[in-house]
Amino acid sequence: MPAMQPLIVLGMHRSGTSLATSLLESAGLDVGQRLLGANASNPRGHFEDADFVEFQQAALRHVGVNGDGWITAAPPDLPDSIVVHARALVARKQQAGRPWGWKDPRTVPLLPLWLPLLPEAGFAVVYRAPWEVIESLYRRGDAAFMEDPELAVQVWLHYNRVLLDLALTAPDRCIVGNVEAMATHPSAWVAEVAAHTSTPLGTPGAAVVEPSLLHGDQARERAGLLFRHYPEVVAVYEQLQHLAWRPAGVDAPAPWTHHAEATADRRQAMHDWAAAAWAARERRRQATETHGATALVDNRTPAGWCACCRSETRFIETGAWLRDQFLCERCQSIPRFRAVNHTLDTWFPGWEQAALHEFTPPNDFVRRHCAHYSHSLLTERLQQADDTFDLVITQDLLEHVFEPDVTVREIMRVVKPGGAHVFTAPKHKGLRGTRQRARLDHGVVTHLLDPQYHGNPLADDRELVTWDFGDDFEVCLAGWCGLPTVTYVVRDRRLGLDGEYLDVFVTRKPARNFS
Repeated sequence: MPAMQPLIVLGMHRSGTSLATSLLESAGLDVGQRLLGANASNPRGHFEDADFVEFQQAALRHVGVNGDGWITAAPPDLPDSIVVHARALVARKQQAGRPWGWKDPRTVPLLPLWLPLLPEAGFAVVYRAPWEVIESLYRRGDAAFMEDPELAVQVWLHYNRVLLDLALTAPDRCIVGNVEAMATHPSAWVAEVAAHTSTPLGTPGAAVVEPSLLHGDQARERAGLLFRHYPEVVAVYEQLQHLAWRPAGVDAPAPWTHHAEATADRRQAMHDWAAAAWAARERRRQATETHGATALVDNRTPAGWCACCRSETRFIETGAWLRDQFLCERCQSIPRFRAVNHTLDTWFPGWEQAALHEFTPPNDFVRRHCAHYSHSLLTERLQQADDTFDLVITQDLLEHVFEPDVTVREIMRVVKPGGAHVFTAPKHKGLRGTRQRARLDHGVVTHLLDPQYHGNPLADDRELVTWDFGDDFEVCLAGWCGLPTVTYVVRDRRLGLDGEYLDVFVTRKPARNFS
């Protein structure tokens, strides 16, 4: 029986390869038994096989290259001893006899090692907009990029040139995917990977987007600098965009253009100046707090941006329960409101002109920005006609209804094709299975667990919790309404996004049906 060839996830660091691998792993791909754990920059885990990571780190260091893979040109030839170890590692992984693969960004510069050893391997190539990757690298704080910021551009360019060359020379073995398309259409992407690489895969779990994948307007503003000063980056990115898989019905992306005006450039330069001055001030303040016994502790974050009042602000901790006690100094919004607005701004640009309906309680921070906003009470059978709204918003509502399956089906019924339900609900990490707390029997509430209540300004501050949503929440949602749900989780204190239960869920209705 021939050895099973792997499916290898390839991509630059910070490009969404963890998301891609998590989807493939949930669809049945064996990505290793000894996986790297989570850390501050990847709180949901890396989905990297430690056997491959440790081997590739050692291989790079053996030829004098940075073990993290910060490389801007092909590494020197590897000695035969490294090749022997690589062959043995592959043979060990193939013994299981099931679909397998691995993900480690260092695989990209080491492709000259792997291609001859695995002539029939399939490749899931993942890429991400260069300004987003560079922003993420800077935020992570690696010393190499703090000392030489331009290195991040050159590393992105080298990695993605290697990926582009592979996609052009071995198109029958590669599927190229943009992380945003993958996150928005996870099931379709996994199905395409399975078909294109002949890898037996099932249906994936929900896509849980990492915090580092969302940097908003500030990262996009930096795109102008790349566009003006690094045309080679523009060329590589556009070629990847041209080759990339797209879901059915999604048009090809428009050419990358950036019409930065002098005013915008000036504003950005002044912002950088102010940020640098503030950082220097913060360093002085922290030094004073460290060495001066009488220094006061400031419970505010440095200057940031609030998606609710759309202004520069600071965020203040008024208590330990950050979900309700991490307030915008200007508008007093809480993290959950900011998470919803940030999701709308990031994934639904132009939502301010959409036909947007919110089921109570209404959120003034959405209403104040939307020209066609409406709201109403949520009832068991909605009164609105089919295909009425571009967007429907519910916030912390589903855990209080007795039949969430009926509710989400009704909501998706009134959403227009191509529209979405954007919602929040507490998802209890570590609770393996969603459980019902109370049910309604002929108008009488039967408690299955001890009664629990949440605050509700419209119900005398007392709303019965009927469901606890667990780790399988997205799977439940797919079963209830027949559509995949994507989870967006952002933690960024400069955006006021920190605290408990910050997941924002998005269920999209297909633009049209395909036979």
